[in-house]
Order: sequence, then structure tokens, then C-alpha cells
Amino acid sequence: MNAIFLHHQVVDVLSMPLSLSEQEDYVTWEPEIDGIYAVKTVYHLLRNTQSTQPGAIHPTSSSKHDGRWNKIWEASAIPRVKNFCWRSCHDSLPTRVNLFRRGLEIDAYSPMCGEDYETSIHILVDSTKAKLT
Repeated sequence: MNAIFLHHQVVDVLSMPLSLSEQEDYVTWEPEIDGIYAVKTVYHLLRNTQSTQPGAIHPTSSSKHDGRWNKIWEASAIPRVKNFCWRSCHDSLPTRVNLFRRGLEIDAYSPMCGEDYETSIHILVDSTKAKLT
């Protein structure tokens, strides 16, 4: 501080109490009302952040639309097809974008076309390959 401020300014600043209350500092988690950290809150914050990113699939709340997801599980298809449908709707397929989000140092662009990020929507709907089928 002496290199930036005049000596009397340094003395004044250092003599100021850090807090007027005698209470000790403590860490709080602002998103929670009680200030206590909860993994559930982080999960919801991340879901909300990811669902607003371009190219993200917007899965519906499972509590509001259980019937929609039940239709997938009740379909007359082999389990791996049902699983693929469910994972597609929840954007949990191992696409290049999802692998990149999980820390893999990988090019997130589609290797098939190189025109856009490889997301579930791109692979299954938007890509030129998907449009051909």
C-alpha cells in the first residue's frame, strides 16, 4: 500500500476496523434462504443456465410431465431404443458438446459436416445427414 498511497492515508486505512459488529464472519450460500449450501440448488442453477444456452434441448420438468416420459418407457420397443429416446430428450447423449462440457479437450463441431456444434438436436434434427433420412 505504501507504494500507492501517502503514508498518512495508509495509516488511516489500516486503523479502520473491518467491521463495526463484534460478530465473526461466516460463509453463506446466497441462493438458499437459510444460507446453507445445497447440491440440489446447484443442480437446478446449472439446469437453468444450460437450458438457456443456444442449441440446448429444453427438457420439461419431470414432475409436471411424468406422463410424457412414461410413454417412452411403456413403448413397445427394445430397452436400448427407449433409453436412447429418453437420453435424447434430456440432452444426455455423449455428443461432442456434452463431452466438451465434461472436460474433454475435444473439438465440439460436428465431424460429419463441420458446420455446427454437435448437439443432440444437431445430430437428430438439424444436420444435413439427419435431413436426408
